[in-house]
Amino acid sequence: MLALVPLPFGSARTEWQWFWIVYCSLCAVLGVFLFRKQNSNALPQGLLACLISYAVFVLWCFLQAINWLQSGAISVNPEQSIKVASLFMAHGLFFWTCYTFVRQQPEQATKLLNAFVLIASLYCFYGFLSFALDGKHVLWYEKTAYKTSLTATFVNANNFATYSGMGLVAATGLILTWGRKYMSGDIDPAQRKKKLIHALIHGGWVYAVGIILCATALILTGSRAGITAAVIGALTTLSLWTIAQHQSGTGLMKWIFVFASVLVGLLWFSGGTLNERLEKPVLEDPRFATYPPLVEAIKQKPLTGHGAGTFEQVFRTVRTENIRLIFDRAHNDYMELAVTTGLPATVVLLLTLFWLAKSLLAGGKKDSATALRYTAFGICTQVALHAALDFPLQIPAISFSLVFLLAISLGSSKASKQ
Repeated sequence: MLALVPLPFGSARTEWQWFWIVYCSLCAVLGVFLFRKQNSNALPQGLLACLISYAVFVLWCFLQAINWLQSGAISVNPEQSIKVASLFMAHGLFFWTCYTFVRQQPEQATKLLNAFVLIASLYCFYGFLSFALDGKHVLWYEKTAYKTSLTATFVNANNFATYSGMGLVAATGLILTWGRKYMSGDIDPAQRKKKLIHALIHGGWVYAVGIILCATALILTGSRAGITAAVIGALTTLSLWTIAQHQSGTGLMKWIFVFASVLVGLLWFSGGTLNERLEKPVLEDPRFATYPPLVEAIKQKPLTGHGAGTFEQVFRTVRTENIRLIFDRAHNDYMELAVTTGLPATVVLLLTLFWLAKSLLAGGKKDSATALRYTAFGICTQVALHAALDFPLQIPAISFSLVFLLAISLGSSKASKQ
């Protein structure tokens, strides 16, 4: 699934979203039969509470589409709300499937992270080749937007910036996991450095290539917010890992210097598109003109919302004359949630996601799952920041990947603790 979900334009189209809804449902049913006979401790109370609150949120999205008060449905487009509610449900089922699998087999968590980095790197490599050789097509379709940006199999360069950034942060976490045995212990620093270089030459270079591929693709998207969020996510992972290893501030600065050197080198090589974007005034971006109408839409139905997935219809009624572009999604996932599902439901969902992300910081600081948990936290930080200026969480290729990384990180952490 992780390998295929980014392929059909990030699975942003309705037909592919229904496909993954059915697929995740079948995987969850299969998971029940596979794991029902295996001994397993009860779910941690905090996680169980999160799953229940998420289920309540999904139920509310379904209720918006049903005439359960006999006075008409809350949603202005019930069919669309049912689809979006089903997609939310599919994410919950996918989380449970991945979490349960890794909880039963925690040794598979790092292998799964390796698989994700490999998949993301391959998409970045394809995007780089496509951009260098042609640059005018997304798969076999001619581009209608972002003609000077790398988008790989995505339509929107900002969305692919989020995806390639997730690959970059995950690759950073992997190289930390791989290098852990060479950077710890009481061996002489010079001997440790020699051992690390030898290991890098004989296999470790694969992780470095993953970082370079993802970082190059990220820069070529030209997404200012996407690149900034990814850098913050990677630095968050580096900082947490360095602190956990009880390294000094000098150790952290060394990592930041190495990371910054790689970025500067890649910017020099492939930063033309980004430089053009940076020359444009940030506050003149058309997306900022949509925020006042969104606030007005929230005020109209602050408690119930207008119906999950109905942003496009609702925005037509509140848009002002100075907004000339077509917006089918809000360039702020949090505001769109408030418009469509209502403020109470938005708070429930965000608190649930906040607790899951916060749980990544719990547990031992030197167990086998530490780097994995900190990698997932860095990616959560990255996506959360970018979601304030764009709509990455509405692209299944991104949202399912995020759910996957959360699930395997929490699953391996809980398993190692128990």
